[in-house]
Amino acid sequence: MKISGKPAISRADLIRLYGAFGADALIPASFVAGYCLKDETKKPTPDDAIDGSKPGEPEKGEGDLPPKATSSETNISIPFWRPRSCEFLNPDEMDQQAPKAFIEAVALDDESINADPDKHPPVHQPLCPWARMWPFQRSILGEIKDLGAIDIPKVIQSTAEMRPMKRLPRIYRPGWARRCVLLIDADTRLIPFLQDARQLYRNVLKVRGRLGLDLQLFENGPSGPVSRPGKAPLSHLPFKNPEPGTPILIISDLGLFSRDAKLKNDWVKFGHKLRQSNFQPVVLTPAPYRLWTRELTSLYRMACWDRGMRLPKRGAFGKKGVGRQPLETKRDGTERLLALLAPAIRVEPALLRAVRMLLPVDQCDAGNEAAVWNHDHVRRGYTGFSFDPAHVAIHRADFVRNNAPDIQKSACKLIESHHRHLSPAVGKEEQLIADTLLQGKPSEEAECFFWSSLRTLSTPEFREMAGLESWIKRLMHRHGWDPPMWQSHALCALWAKANQDAWTRGKIVLPEGMDPACATWVFAPEGSVRYYTLFRKGQGFIAANRSEFGSFGGAIFPGGSPVVDLVSSNGVLQVREIETRHSHEYAVNLNHKERVPVDVPMEGRVELITTHQKIILDCQARPSWATGWGRDEKGLFLILQEKEKTRHIYWFPPGKYPVGSWTASGPEIVVEQGFWWDQDDLAENFDIGFKRPSWATDFGLDGYGIYADFQIKSVSQRMRWIMPGKFLMGSPETEPERYEDEHRHEVILTQGYWLGETTCTQAFWKAVMGNNPSRFKGDDRPVENVSWNECQDFIKKLNAAIPGLDVELPTEAQWEYACRAGTVTPFHFGETIGTNQANFDENYPYDNAPQGEYHQETVSVKTFPCNAWGLYEMHGNVYEWCADWIGPYPEDASADPTGPDEGNGRVLRGGSWISYGRFVRSACRNWFAPDERNDDIGLRLARGQTEPAGQASGGAGQSKLAREKEKTQASRKVLTRVKKLFKRGFKP
Repeated sequence: MKISGKPAISRADLIRLYGAFGADALIPASFVAGYCLKDETKKPTPDDAIDGSKPGEPEKGEGDLPPKATSSETNISIPFWRPRSCEFLNPDEMDQQAPKAFIEAVALDDESINADPDKHPPVHQPLCPWARMWPFQRSILGEIKDLGAIDIPKVIQSTAEMRPMKRLPRIYRPGWARRCVLLIDADTRLIPFLQDARQLYRNVLKVRGRLGLDLQLFENGPSGPVSRPGKAPLSHLPFKNPEPGTPILIISDLGLFSRDAKLKNDWVKFGHKLRQSNFQPVVLTPAPYRLWTRELTSLYRMACWDRGMRLPKRGAFGKKGVGRQPLETKRDGTERLLALLAPAIRVEPALLRAVRMLLPVDQCDAGNEAAVWNHDHVRRGYTGFSFDPAHVAIHRADFVRNNAPDIQKSACKLIESHHRHLSPAVGKEEQLIADTLLQGKPSEEAECFFWSSLRTLSTPEFREMAGLESWIKRLMHRHGWDPPMWQSHALCALWAKANQDAWTRGKIVLPEGMDPACATWVFAPEGSVRYYTLFRKGQGFIAANRSEFGSFGGAIFPGGSPVVDLVSSNGVLQVREIETRHSHEYAVNLNHKERVPVDVPMEGRVELITTHQKIILDCQARPSWATGWGRDEKGLFLILQEKEKTRHIYWFPPGKYPVGSWTASGPEIVVEQGFWWDQDDLAENFDIGFKRPSWATDFGLDGYGIYADFQIKSVSQRMRWIMPGKFLMGSPETEPERYEDEHRHEVILTQGYWLGETTCTQAFWKAVMGNNPSRFKGDDRPVENVSWNECQDFIKKLNAAIPGLDVELPTEAQWEYACRAGTVTPFHFGETIGTNQANFDENYPYDNAPQGEYHQETVSVKTFPCNAWGLYEMHGNVYEWCADWIGPYPEDASADPTGPDEGNGRVLRGGSWISYGRFVRSACRNWFAPDERNDDIGLRLARGQTEPAGQASGGAGQSKLAREKEKTQASRKVLTRVKKLFKRGFKP
């Protein structure tokens, strides 16, 4: 249905939309077209924060979901997407040309990837040497036999001692029982010990013979049938008791390695059944003493089968050590054994045993060996196990963290020797893993094999090597969840080549930890950096090449509203949904000739990844404190109704923006977090980039941000640009030595402003006013002993001397926002303070810190380190006047607060050279009457918010706590001055 041929949607078009599709299509279309809903929203309540969250809760983008829209037609809330943050990757490190290692690589052939038949793995290490085992076996499976001969020595001895003999003594010798039963538990949980059971059976056959030896296997526990190997056909019948007196040897864990309570109960029942038939079975078990139970030891004669364990002699079975150690004491051994095996892509029972033998027996026993085999993080089969790719990264991290270097190297050597009979591809892959874990990066030898694999994959004949293609697929699956493995550039390029078609179609995403820049030459070998913009159109998104319409905020894109700019070298946008119902991941090819639709959900957060950026989009519902909102050619905006004035604030997206006039090689500032920006302030300070102020004699960008200088009579003052943003004003209740008037609340500043890098110096004051009222003289020292009213005269005269300067005092909110510079600690440099960080009275340190040197006067500006935004001496030296009247903070959030309309005193912030440690905190408030001055009060210039805007930060009047603090400060100052008079001998 064609709505209209006009470039913009008119009201008539909206009526047609409503008639054709109803309100569902009307509402989003009207917002995109720039219309706003006229609704009577409820007034903000104390629980309504700036972004719709509750005060004290993390803002959207830090863990919470957007508020639910109400169903009322008069309070409709349509969610909008906005870019919350942007992390820039390393575009300078990208290489779009094939690396030298790939060019020099030689393609693989069948011989280079086939296993060597002349190589064999090491033998399986036994639990116990046969030299110690066979006497035990003979005592268990044997009996005392009558040799049929008279014992002549005993007859002679009895005759000599004149003892009567009822019968002639005979000769008896121990030997193998005529019949015996060997029961082996062949459950899959005991596969690591089956080779030991097989070897034991073979050794018994050698010394005893097969006659009368009944071998039976339990494959499903004692309640299931038994099988008799060697019988033809193989029988599966229930267990039947042997002849009375037949010795029975059971090789099993009796269910102690299993989590199945039924299996354990079956072994108890089996033991009762044998006891009732007068059998006393002996159990040779790899289960350590710590797992034994008294119930089992009362039914079976148990012997621990492991290294270092002494096998009992005939009739010497006991219960010593039963339950001696709780299970938790050995869990560290299980995790450590898993970590040592993590470099292997496949673990056979022989390798598992060999690595366990590296650890002391008191740290890792057979129980840990079984726990590893049956662990939830492995996928086991009949011949070995492999790690679950989703968990292998955890154990590889433990490999480095929890093991000494010599143990690490020994484990890697064992893995190499046990897999030397396999394909070289397995060995090179494990070498790559080992090098990454041991050295932090892959070795050239391992990388070379993967470059050769990529060369083979890039040749037309590679499909004849079916084994290589399937191995590559398994390789990618194994390491997709292990970020450190993707440090290998060869592995990244191999993944890109193997998945090139799926990647181009958007059917696959990058593995976590893989740098897309390493594969740019594979995806787009002749590509260059391209620029795109993501637009909102209706309820969906469209990505388009920026060459069609210009940059963000420039020419209008027909039919959409800009959301964020994108930069990519391979034309691929990776979309990852987070905090949504489905957590979907997919990729979009931005190089498509048509404008590309981007599927984005209507909730949660979305991560956008290109070769240059990682952007977080969050779903924002309209805040209750805004009377309306929408999108236009400039982007997302809110409407604020304040007193008799209506203003728009726009969401400024994160990104890189020019500073000054734009040039290809000019300076750019990185804005990592988005923020709301007042429309007029945005127009004044930003076009395509950040504008150079007309009053600035110097303008630029350094490590702290944007700066601008101005001069008067050759005396220069540097100003720092402070971006709009949001912060928590005040202090938490847990902060030591806080005051009650520091109620913590959320504040949003929608107007950027310039703030003096330092407090106003005496030289600068003299250049403007022609006098110096300061007590402590020095051109580089801050001017002090000035009242708030005198500061207004100074500012008025300075603005008259420099047209367009329009400086003022900062608001209290502006001052604390700049002081904190993104921190939430008592001071911008941390939790405590010392004289090497600020100038204050060290005789009274903060929070019981040790005392330090007390300067007893002001010091030159820039004496102490600046904060993260380049501002010096925000703590101590001199108090700084603010524009606000003193008043209590509001209970709820506020935007652009300017304080009450009237009061008894003006706010002072920052503390001074004479202040205690608690008074120089970021949140501490003080005040003086506007006409009062002191030798510890100065000022810092600001430029930006020239008139009150937003909700008031506090009501009129003076708080009781503020009066108490004033009295404390005044008393201390009087006492200090009296002491100084005594020191000076009452000299004027």
